[in-house]
Amino acid sequence: MSSGRYDICVAALVKSIEELQERVNKCAHPRTADDVSITSDGRRLDTKEKVLVFLEELDVVRAAHAPRR
Repeated sequence: MSSGRYDICVAALVKSIEELQERVNKCAHPRTADDVSITSDGRRLDTKEKVLVFLEELDVVRAAHAPRR
């Protein structure tokens, strides 16, 4: 019995990066317009600029909590 698009999701060794990418793409749920990351405080990271700002904020927090040498 066939389960449609998930047939390729069987656990078998892949022979190349390209084959792995093909399996991941075929097994993943289709993306939607609102398929974006949302931070724990509710901010939507729906643009490259917002992601970069968020990553800069993370760097500041990490630096503040880094062990002193």
